[in-house]
Amino acid sequence: MVAGQQVLYAADYGGAVEGQMEYLIIAGGGSGGAHGGSGGGAGGYRSSVIGENMGGGAGAENTLSIAAGMTFTITVGGGGNAVINANGQSGFNSSLVSSDYNIVSIGGAKGRASATDAGVGFDGGCGGGAAGNNAVAAGGAAVTSPVLHGHDGGSSAGGGYYQGGGGGCGQDGSVRIGGNGRASSITGASVTRGGGGGGSHQVKSQSLAGGLGGGGAGSGDSGSAAVAGTVNTGSGGGGHHHAHPLSSGAGGAGVVILRTNIQATGATGAPSTSGTADGSFVYFFSGNGTLSF
Repeated sequence: MVAGQQVLYAADYGGAVEGQMEYLIIAGGGSGGAHGGSGGGAGGYRSSVIGENMGGGAGAENTLSIAAGMTFTITVGGGGNAVINANGQSGFNSSLVSSDYNIVSIGGAKGRASATDAGVGFDGGCGGGAAGNNAVAAGGAAVTSPVLHGHDGGSSAGGGYYQGGGGGCGQDGSVRIGGNGRASSITGASVTRGGGGGGSHQVKSQSLAGGLGGGGAGSGDSGSAAVAGTVNTGSGGGGHHHAHPLSSGAGGAGVVILRTNIQATGATGAPSTSGTADGSFVYFFSGNGTLSF
């Protein structure tokens, strides 16, 4: 256990302590805007994995203690839907809830469409990119309560309709480019998740990349749609430039991954299960479910 990290004991709530749980809870990513669209922000990133960091860069949250008879309800937030000629859609929250705990990760911010609603980026788990309609505007902010969930969206710029990329779980977005995600080894292998969606621009040749970890790329001309965020990474979708019957990129659905030192007695929602070298049990929820002990 890292210095200064607190462990919450089930005995404090009247139960007998039997084991511990680490979690990674990523909300759904926001979709990009379309018609001068900015990138969607990645979903909020909350982690109690010992030795790792939260989406905003702070140290891990408290690990949870498990008592016999406890059941956890897992909700995996979906990504925002792709749009045409409109602001995007925010991602949906992911959560881990029991009678003793209620841990919620906030969905990523939607991208903005400068042609119909120019302005600063929207706020969310990670902030959405700005869409200034050929002008400078600030990116949206990441959620800060009760903990910092991620990073801010990128700003827009003038001189060519440069729209901002969405914030990632490991890095702010920037002009055109989504912020990178954050790596975790909760499954026993390092995987980066939670990239921000790339912004759009009127020139096809400009880089409009989504952030590492699954962020969808933006589009730079009327002949190509923006790219969706990768499913179960909580990544943001890319923004689309033209008013055209092609859409922005959808946000990627989130994920909830739990690692325990005792085996669960039951589960719903068909989580994938695996073990790690230290003998831990890993439960990977790509959709809603429960886990009982």
